[in-house]
Amino acid sequence: MADSPITRKMLLVYKEHSDWSSLPSSERILLEKAWTETNNAYAPYSNFRVGASLELENGVLIPGSNQENASFPAGLCAERVAIFAAMGQQPGVKVQRIAITAINKENNLKRPVYPCGFCAQVLIDLEERQNAPVSIILGLKDGGAVVMESAKMLLPFSFSKDDL
Repeated sequence: MADSPITRKMLLVYKEHSDWSSLPSSERILLEKAWTETNNAYAPYSNFRVGASLELENGVLIPGSNQENASFPAGLCAERVAIFAAMGQQPGVKVQRIAITAINKENNLKRPVYPCGFCAQVLIDLEERQNAPVSIILGLKDGGAVVMESAKMLLPFSFSKDDL
């Protein structure tokens, strides 16, 4: 089927890893920093702690953790905390990749946790602004990892400035 205004072709390219040891060291380091960041999450309501760490093109690593609020919509996810911190601290520097880890109260997650729709949309908008993909690295501390080449894989029918 030919591309039309209502269809988008997307090749979903990702790699699954049974554990972190098979990842390149740069991705393992980013996941370790994200895992450490779960300790900084403020999650008294959900007991679901998420850590993120993103790497800028200049090598700077920016952490983030979810921050809940009693007024639930007022909280922020770890991914957006890291992204917005990076944009404030290093304006104009491209984000190359982001690692995301999570732990729940029972420490029994079976698979890596994917970003929510809000975070996926923010990541996709970031890719469009910087005209470069953001690699997504998802992992469980004692489990596997999933690596995606672009945030667009998270939300293939995302909203963009072209839709305005």
